[in-house]
Amino acid sequence: MRAFLAVIVLVLGVALPFNLDVVKFVVVQALSSPCRLPKNLSPNVDQFISLDLRHAGSGTVFVSGEPADWVRANSDILAPLRSGSGDLIVYIHGFLTSMGDADCAAKLVAAELAERQPPENSHKPDVLVFGWPGETKARQFSRAQTAASQAAKYLADLLSQLRKRRIILIAHSLGAAVAMEALSEVPQTAENPSFHAIILIQGAIPVASLRTWSYKITVRFPAAETHDRIAGRKPHPGYIEEGEGVGCYVEAARKARHLIVTRSADDITLSRMYATDEMFVPGLCQGPRVFPVEGETVRTLPQTLAIGSGMDREETFRIHRELMPEDPGAISDPWGAPENPGNFVPTLRPPDDSQVLLERTEAYSFKIPHPSYHEIHLSSLSGWRPFFDWHSPLNYPTMRADLLGQIWHILDQRDGAAGQLAAP
Repeated sequence: MRAFLAVIVLVLGVALPFNLDVVKFVVVQALSSPCRLPKNLSPNVDQFISLDLRHAGSGTVFVSGEPADWVRANSDILAPLRSGSGDLIVYIHGFLTSMGDADCAAKLVAAELAERQPPENSHKPDVLVFGWPGETKARQFSRAQTAASQAAKYLADLLSQLRKRRIILIAHSLGAAVAMEALSEVPQTAENPSFHAIILIQGAIPVASLRTWSYKITVRFPAAETHDRIAGRKPHPGYIEEGEGVGCYVEAARKARHLIVTRSADDITLSRMYATDEMFVPGLCQGPRVFPVEGETVRTLPQTLAIGSGMDREETFRIHRELMPEDPGAISDPWGAPENPGNFVPTLRPPDDSQVLLERTEAYSFKIPHPSYHEIHLSSLSGWRPFFDWHSPLNYPTMRADLLGQIWHILDQRDGAAGQLAAP
């Protein structure tokens, strides 16, 4: 059935004036596998607590009350988590995810973690599932982003009550925005770092938000320079701007000892929902404002890339050239938009300097400042999957086992442990 649908989509994508990405997005959503618990899953967690910010029966409406009041109202429920001795897994679901699916994913993660611990180890992990109003319609991603920002305030108060535990924070999709904004609001303590690990699975936050960068922007006027040389004058040297920038979640990430993210260039969900040339916007935390080059999609820009899609190159170099108009009288403001939009006429050969009104060169260099940062490429995991939902790897048993095995292996190595993640 899956192969038959794939053939139909390819035929439609070629024969009809459709954007193949649009068709693929619909098919991927239709073929996505929901989270399912295996029948033989053993109760291998100590405490499992699920808290939802949504009103009963609503996927979009917040509960009444301020964050501090909500946490105080759930104080008795949280009491076992404050006194536990094993790992505490805090799971934050993503966009368009029900509480049932979130609970399912969290139980599967906890099961994988528990299986790596020796049988004699009595410190079973505790699990806290944090639900938030992200079940908007598929075309309302920006509304879900606003809800994620609001939900972060509740999660921040919640985490502040559990600081004595060894917390492994796992966030999927837009849940990454909830997690990172919450960590931004959690005050730092004498303990450094405060949390054990942040694990972002196909995170819908900007790829630059966890990076620092340096940049050099050069603006010159080649045609004017050529004219000056012909007239025997010294050309204007142009304008140079240099500086540095810091992603909005860099400091939040440093509150955790380890930072692990997954990425996949084939994640059609992120590529469709997280780009300004579509119907959605990247959000407020955008990073550097790199200008697009004519003829290239803005999906290639750092401020429109989600971290779950990854950044292929840590160096970005772009040249923008504005050609002289055929009618010189059309130039009204060299710093503004030309009156004649026909300036941007493609040419088979690069124009010489006498034909270029303005040239802007941008060079960016990105770095990841976190001392224990790790990326896992989903394409390196076992299996080939046509029209596969790369956005939800935890829903597929083989990929989930492979992915979580790599995550726990990274934490084991970084902690210097011999195959276990028990609390000290």
